[in-house]
Amino acid sequence: MFIEKLSRLNHTKGYLCLGLDPVQELMPTHYRGIKGVETFCIEMIQASAPYICAIKANLAYFEQFGADGIFMLERIKAHIPENTLWILDAKRGDIGNTSERYAKALFNILQADAVTVNPYLGKDSVEPFLNHSEKGVFLLALTSNQGAYDFQFHGNPPLWQQVILQSKNWGHSNLGYVIGATKTEELKIARALADEKPFLIPGIGAQGGSLEHAVRDGLQGGKVAGLINVARGILYASVETDYLTAAAKAAKQWYDEIQSYLEK
Repeated sequence: MFIEKLSRLNHTKGYLCLGLDPVQELMPTHYRGIKGVETFCIEMIQASAPYICAIKANLAYFEQFGADGIFMLERIKAHIPENTLWILDAKRGDIGNTSERYAKALFNILQADAVTVNPYLGKDSVEPFLNHSEKGVFLLALTSNQGAYDFQFHGNPPLWQQVILQSKNWGHSNLGYVIGATKTEELKIARALADEKPFLIPGIGAQGGSLEHAVRDGLQGGKVAGLINVARGILYASVETDYLTAAAKAAKQWYDEIQSYLEK
């Protein structure tokens, strides 16, 4: 099962997740076109491999290339190291029949170990994903962007809390939550509400989220399973000729810092 596998990898490989959000304008200049993006992603995976337990590919960055982008994603998956989770950041969510097709595409065709899902349409829009009991499903609860305040903090309790409170009782053991590290005070509240369900925590690094709070409050110092996602802080650590060395060094630094907070 996904959460058991995640927990096992946390104990053997740590909590760092490499975010694959390839932006050509930020890459070294010789990476151009679809082939350049593919090569860049593969080399970043190889450079960071010793320090990561998961890879989270944001589908939008690949879907923008059409069918060729999907084929590229499938080829990239072939380079994922053993005992490394493959997470597709798709943020899908629709009425039940449509979600069933989304789930088949993400789990059966693109072979994701876990996906992100938008729960706005409610339980029947999420269950087609949850019914793949061996896979992981991370519901968007509290996102890292500034626009989260437009809707997620409205209501009593706030909408983001209602997502956790209602969904955790749906009876599925493969459920987790996306909780943004930029919402420092809310991380602790989210952990109390979610019991021991795993968090996928974005917003570290370029977005300014606190790694210390993410580990201390989101992961309870390593007592619960989870992932801390870093993308730009590794992918674009350098655009000079040392970019691969810089990426590996950055991944190690993130890994070491997470470990240091775990030990505290």
